[in-house]
Amino acid sequence: MPTTTPTLLAVAYLIVRPLERTDWFSKLVPPIIVSACDCLSPRMQDWTDTFESVTAAREARDRLFQAEPDLRILGMGLPDELASSFPTDPSRHEAVLFARRQPLAPGGQLLGFEPLSVADGAPGCSWLCNALETHCADALGIRPNGAGMLDSLEEARRCCAEIEREEVGAEPGPWLPFAVVDYTDPAPRT
Repeated sequence: MPTTTPTLLAVAYLIVRPLERTDWFSKLVPPIIVSACDCLSPRMQDWTDTFESVTAAREARDRLFQAEPDLRILGMGLPDELASSFPTDPSRHEAVLFARRQPLAPGGQLLGFEPLSVADGAPGCSWLCNALETHCADALGIRPNGAGMLDSLEEARRCCAEIEREEVGAEPGPWLPFAVVDYTDPAPRT
């Protein structure tokens, strides 16, 4: 991990369900996938897609999903210097929270930076959805960490730039390096 982390502006707080890696994924992907991408770590649609704070996400999880102890609470953030790259759509919850330009909540564990496409004013597919981690490992020599993300913002920027090249054939972007922080309580819930 880098010794200094840039100011990370909050985009969303999520309740997600981890996914077990299947044979479809490359061996670069960890056995249990925790992602900010809804395709990989389904969000809890019964309530809301995103939350404005860690506290709100914890309260919803504890009230509505007590029977699911494996759920994780993630925070998504973008480095301050990339603020102008994130599309603002006032109908999207993520854009409303991001427009406040508040830093991600303190605490939690930085899992790394996850390259995600942005579509319709919100984060979309992860680089893991289309085996782009394999492409980046081959083309750039950059491999994901044990969480399936990238340890440094610089590596994530390089991967996003590579993924956006037309020859790669990835989903349309922009692709941005979202910081993903795990705020899941270490103690069991009651």
